[in-house]
Amino acid sequence: DRAAVLHREGVARYYGNVRAWQDEDFIRADQLEIDRPEKNLVATGNARSAYYRLERDLGKGNRQIVPVFATADRIRYNDASRRTWYEGSVRIRQGTDLLDAAFAEASMDEEHRLIEIVANGNVVMTQPERLARGEHIVYRVREDLATLTGNPAVVEDRQREAITRSEKVTMRMADGLVRAAATSESDKRVRTTHRIRRDPARP
Repeated sequence: DRAAVLHREGVARYYGNVRAWQDEDFIRADQLEIDRPEKNLVATGNARSAYYRLERDLGKGNRQIVPVFATADRIRYNDASRRTWYEGSVRIRQGTDLLDAAFAEASMDEEHRLIEIVANGNVVMTQPERLARGEHIVYRVREDLATLTGNPAVVEDRQREAITRSEKVTMRMADGLVRAAATSESDKRVRTTHRIRRDPARP
């Protein structure tokens, strides 16, 4: 709706229903600031971003392009470090997978492909058959692995009817395979609960 540009300094601010593109990536917000010399971009207010060139491993050598969409109160991007920071009411979606957190950081490679997401603060990861909760998560895109830590971290697998509690839980996103381990001397035990199905034909 409105823009203020300092061409000599390479600085610009856009206000009101702002939309911006870089290659196939997209961002929109109420306000956008671009600092070309510092290679910074800051989007504030109902900020949304999209990565369209993300490949995901589907197993057995199969890979598929699955875009990642994110919303936050504030999004910061630095092109020199190829990092994006999401601040406040963060929600990141890839296909049917959903990640909610207070803060998140995304890293990209030289070709601007997403390689890792780190999130902190009331982390909740939701899949159609699984729910994971903790305080910190690291998702490595190429390995399709999410490592969740908390006090404790909890993974509920509705398909297998199992609940795993531990200080550290690693989950393979494609099939929900879980590995759990305690990380401190105070809690050396991993707890898993399974629901036993009763055979109605037996007394």
